[in-house]
Amino acid sequence: MTAWSAVAATVWGKTDQKLDAWMSLVQHLQDSAGVAGHLWDTWVPTAVRDRMARDLGSLEAARTLTVWVTGVHDVGKATPAFAQLARDVNMGDLVDAMSRAGLTSPALARSDRWRHDVTGQVAVAEWLAQQGWSSFRAGALASVVGAHHGLPPPSADVDRAGRDPSMGGEAWRRVREEILDGITDLAGSRDTLDSLRTRK
Repeated sequence: MTAWSAVAATVWGKTDQKLDAWMSLVQHLQDSAGVAGHLWDTWVPTAVRDRMARDLGSLEAARTLTVWVTGVHDVGKATPAFAQLARDVNMGDLVDAMSRAGLTSPALARSDRWRHDVTGQVAVAEWLAQQGWSSFRAGALASVVGAHHGLPPPSADVDRAGRDPSMGGEAWRRVREEILDGITDLAGSRDTLDSLRTRK
């Protein structure tokens, strides 16, 4: 179990307005990573695992990457653009709690909010670049996060979102980095990601 900062623990990932309940983003991502590992071990067909292993170098690398990508798929929710959605369902106290923790979230019109798949792709690409990945390779892997609802976002949207205030300031960036580092450690994927930096 990863020990998350108090700030990261305030970021919401799922809500249920009827029950007035919520789940933290970090819990949702840990759960997702765990389920991905279980599905890899018990459900993913051998032919799929073998194909991924062939492309990624080993079964272990394929499993680790699968768990990692699943574990970071919603990192784009750690942005003011997504945080504001809680106000839309009368759960603004979640936004207030994040603000008290230092994650300020100015009011943004719905039309000014980037979807979390777009901001997630930006966050993952930036983080991979910090790990020594070329911008092309970082963008290629990050596009899997961008496509987690079915289609990759247009590259023009990704470019604009990366320069947009709806990504948040330094405090938000630090939380996204904490999440990406934490899930990387949880998935045991540092060596795998390092080995993939130059793999076709």
